[in-house]
Amino acid sequence: MNSIVKVMEVAGALAKKDIRDAILSFQESIEQSGLGVGREAFPLRHTLVDGVYAREMTMFAGDTVVGCIHKQEHLNFIMRGRVRVLTEHEGCQEYTAPHMFVSPAGTKRLVHVLEDCVWVAIHKVKGTTPEECEAEVIAQTYGEVEIIGEFTEVL
Repeated sequence: MNSIVKVMEVAGALAKKDIRDAILSFQESIEQSGLGVGREAFPLRHTLVDGVYAREMTMFAGDTVVGCIHKQEHLNFIMRGRVRVLTEHEGCQEYTAPHMFVSPAGTKRLVHVLEDCVWVAIHKVKGTTPEECEAEVIAQTYGEVEIIGEFTEVL
């Protein structure tokens, strides 16, 4: 955990690839240690309305969460709480509710929760079930989403 806090502190001086590598390395070390917790620790509330898919997650102060790789640009709302967020696109940012921002396609983030948080991501979808929607908006690898400079292509 201390290593990722240090990365967050110096993120402004790092190249995008170095930030991506740090996030992936942190995720891998947690998975290998057996100390990480799965998605069941952060249950999602799924809401679908007429082609709009909302994913709501509650996280608690002290949690550190590595998110999924998102295939599409989408809206995010911090409804409650305060978080520190690291992405290769924007470096390290701190968000306090209420806060809305747009995530570019290809975003994978590391979130350190400073105060209990409710986070909602909104996606435009064709799917009609949470499983179909997740398959539509979440990439399993960066190979599914190619980031070229400031531009992103979904493959």
